[in-house]
Amino acid sequence: MASWSLKDEFTRAINHWYLVLGLIILGGFLGFGLSSIFPGPYNASVDLYVGIDVTRVNEMEYLIPMAKTEPLNLDDYKNWQLKQLSDIFYSDSVLNQTLLALKAKEPAWNDVSLINFRTNLDIYWYDTGIWRLEYLSTDPVMAEDAVSAWLNTGYKQ
Repeated sequence: MASWSLKDEFTRAINHWYLVLGLIILGGFLGFGLSSIFPGPYNASVDLYVGIDVTRVNEMEYLIPMAKTEPLNLDDYKNWQLKQLSDIFYSDSVLNQTLLALKAKEPAWNDVSLINFRTNLDIYWYDTGIWRLEYLSTDPVMAEDAVSAWLNTGYKQ
């Protein structure tokens, strides 16, 4: 009875190296062709720095009780401030103003609704105070315009 062995399979693959190389090259051409026909979306991003002042916790006593969740310590306060910034950038007023600015600049934005615009946006912080705004689009120029307009409108707010 013949048993399976990794060594035998490896030896067989080495003996048929031309088939392995041909499959690798064929896979490369197939991947290149598919990525040319169906390109992935462009991800434009811009960074924003917002300073967090944890020494102002006591000065914010009047504002903290109005929050849905109250910060209990300094770390919670930092996260609370970061969540407030995220809510501002995702607010309907900021997104509507951004979309209006984009529609005034380029007529192609007239086909984009607020819901579609919001689904292609992403905002997150990867270090305290450093935020990244991102927009996904099939058109790189539209993606870059979207993040720059979103940054300007959110910054004004």
